[in-house]
Amino acid sequence: IAYATGIDGIYSSSNGINWSKIANFTFKEHYGALTVSGSKFYVATQSGIYMSTDAGATWNFSSKGIHALEVLEMVQSASTIYASTLRGLMASTDEGESWKNLTPGIAVSALKIIGNTLYVGTYLDNPGIMFSTDNGLTWTHSNKKFEQYVFDFLAVDKTIFAATSHNIYTSTDGIKWTDVSEDEINAPDMSLVFCLGSDGEYLYAGTIAGMYRSGDKGVT
Repeated sequence: IAYATGIDGIYSSSNGINWSKIANFTFKEHYGALTVSGSKFYVATQSGIYMSTDAGATWNFSSKGIHALEVLEMVQSASTIYASTLRGLMASTDEGESWKNLTPGIAVSALKIIGNTLYVGTYLDNPGIMFSTDNGLTWTHSNKKFEQYVFDFLAVDKTIFAATSHNIYTSTDGIKWTDVSEDEINAPDMSLVFCLGSDGEYLYAGTIAGMYRSGDKGVT
């Protein structure tokens, strides 16, 4: 089942074509990221995170340690919820009741769990890529000096893709990164890549100028 936030609540779909509203929002903040764990919903807003334990019937502010931080993205792995914010990567091990900053002073713009590895894209004063294999306790930095921001990650087979503010990069180890779209998305208004997706046959890249598709893992 797929879930998505709409202008007035949460919608679900089993096929991506037909969508049904399953929950209303009772708060007025602007919202964005959504993660679902059983009947528990977590919604990121400009002032923090709201949680519902009854499939969206009621909502509670769930942001101790994260209040007034703009939350950009959330993912969940086992019993830990991660949230990317302008002040660092926040983590909660008590279902959102309290949060700890795993990267103090480093703004996190992208967040993805691939296998047993947690990847983050950093920006503002420290643009680049870091990854952790121990739930954020220690971090390894990419040896590529990124001057652009990272907005999204995607794994296809053993290749990791990173969408950035200037083209798409790939890596097989998270350390060495190669620009694979320099010749394909090279116009100034087309190189800003916001998101990546795959249907198993094609790789899709959402850019400021529209959608691009590749059938050879980004070569063309």
